[in-house]
Amino acid sequence: MIFRKACYGREMRNINVEILRIICFIMVIANHIISPGYVYNGEMVDIVCLWNIFNIVAVPCFLMITGYFLFDDKRYIDKVKKMFKGVILPFAISIILYIIFFPWVAKEKGFFECFYLNKENFLNAWEHLRNWDTSFSGCWHLWYIFAYIKVFLWYPVLRIICKEGNLERVARQWMIIICLGSLFMSNFQILEPTLRLPSLYSFVDVNVMYIIVGYEFKNITQRRPGKICLYGLGLFLVSSLMGYFGTRRLFSIHGEFQYTFYYSGSLFMALASIGFFVFVMSLKITMPNKVGQIICKIGKNTFYAYLIQYFFIWPIRDFFRLCVRNAMVQYMFTIVGTVIITLILSSLLNQIREFCCRRGANIK
Repeated sequence: MIFRKACYGREMRNINVEILRIICFIMVIANHIISPGYVYNGEMVDIVCLWNIFNIVAVPCFLMITGYFLFDDKRYIDKVKKMFKGVILPFAISIILYIIFFPWVAKEKGFFECFYLNKENFLNAWEHLRNWDTSFSGCWHLWYIFAYIKVFLWYPVLRIICKEGNLERVARQWMIIICLGSLFMSNFQILEPTLRLPSLYSFVDVNVMYIIVGYEFKNITQRRPGKICLYGLGLFLVSSLMGYFGTRRLFSIHGEFQYTFYYSGSLFMALASIGFFVFVMSLKITMPNKVGQIICKIGKNTFYAYLIQYFFIWPIRDFFRLCVRNAMVQYMFTIVGTVIITLILSSLLNQIREFCCRRGANIK
């Protein structure tokens, strides 16, 4: 039996982290499939909005996982090399593939027409990318990679405060408080314009705050893990519901769906994300070692599955629309099909990448 860690190859991997990765990946797929369906015939679809607000915590949890591991004993240059091989290179390859083949996925071109490369498409992509924007050719979800890169640009500064000491701990906690406070001021000013709340400047990007939260959680002594787990679950549920009711109020005011509380940079979603992270990471998980190894292997491949998901979401959804009449069944089958196919393919791609890295090392 195992608790928290399982052997995977030569590594010891935290089983809670891998389970959280898998859950968050499924949440991302569920979010991207259903997100266009918030409004129908001029009315908010409550069940869709309520269901999907629970899925928005996924990407912030990925960032908190990064913070959980970011400040280990490895040198910064080693981290940069690892990020280039494991993140930036796959990111660049996936963008090229999206530029070439996404018009076929979106049924704008035939498959063989995609091989007639248009220089304008690449220039358009470059214009977006140099402005840290991925809203082109099926790459919308890749904004997360830019958030990840920004975190590494912040690393030398974050390393100063992410040390064990009273002063550093107080600095981290104040950074979290100031960031949440600035979100509170801006969000509630939108929700209640008559309040005229004073603006609070935050020098901390919300994605950087998630990194700090992940690190801070790792360093908290969990004397009562059961209670911390329940507190996290409560914060997740209450904050998600507050985000839903806030969105309902904005819809009644503006007559259209507002994303103020439906993205990871809002106050309620920040609190919900922290709560969900604490909940899953505080669970006492015991399972046979073989099962733990399988979970760790799946969790390791979720990043590559995240990159390629939009190649499969639309075709799989269209397939089940032809096969199944019930919309809810279509939705569930699309989630399951996308998760399975992307994880299998990403596992294959990861093995190819590791093989190439080993061959490159042997050549040297």
